Amino acid sequence: MVLERLVGQFKLGDIEITGLADKHKCEPAPPDKPGSASADLHVETCPPNNVMAFDNAIQIVETGGLRVAIWATIGRRLIPPSIIT
Repeated sequence: MVLERLVGQFKLGDIEITGLADKHKCEPAPPDKPGSASADLHVETCPPNNVMAFDNAIQIVETGGLRVAIWATIGRRLIPPSIIT
């Protein structure tokens, strides 16, 4: 089973998965080129018209007293302490 960009809360037995919506990258169009795509990529990277490839989801898996966070863009920003604790 593949769960791509799972967002929401799901439970099955003693396993709970929480998916948080996130972005890999969001660079607004330059001010001198309103309405244009991100300069280097030639695609829109910010909502609401971004391509799906820039969507991301942080997965928090809880089972057996463990809580494991999985996210694809390591180091992009710190995860808020409220999610970690």
